[in-house]
Amino acid sequence: MTVGVAQRWLRRFSSPPAPRLRLACFAHAGGSASFFRTWPRSLPADVEVLAIRYPGRQDRLAEPCAQRLDDLVDDVAAALAEPLADGVPFAFFGHSMGSAIAFETARRLEARWGLRAGGGGVIGPPRPPPRRKRARHTELRAAVWAAVCEV
Repeated sequence: MTVGVAQRWLRRFSSPPAPRLRLACFAHAGGSASFFRTWPRSLPADVEVLAIRYPGRQDRLAEPCAQRLDDLVDDVAAALAEPLADGVPFAFFGHSMGSAIAFETARRLEARWGLRAGGGGVIGPPRPPPRRKRARHTELRAAVWAAVCEV
């Protein structure tokens, strides 16, 4: 996969010189990579935040949306394979639909490239509480931060 293809699929919101962990983030249905733009402020400085850029969204709006999960997962896994092959531990965070894509991408990376997510594996929020008790984004970030620190 060429650098251009990986750049088309991945947005780096932080690039620490020596990352302790790479956190690849998968947005919800209808979401985009920019959903995760503020996350580096809430995570340790040595965590590199990569967000997946879906076709048909944001700056890839002119491209057709993926029609099949398998095709999307193949493309995302191929884009991630090279950046994740350098030995830096990695984990995935998926929000809603993004958690399904993250899970399948993790499976594909392990099956095709032998790449396995670190201790955190695929991180996703738990089942949401009843509407009247919904957590704020800051609480979700805190939960993700805690999971990342365990990796």
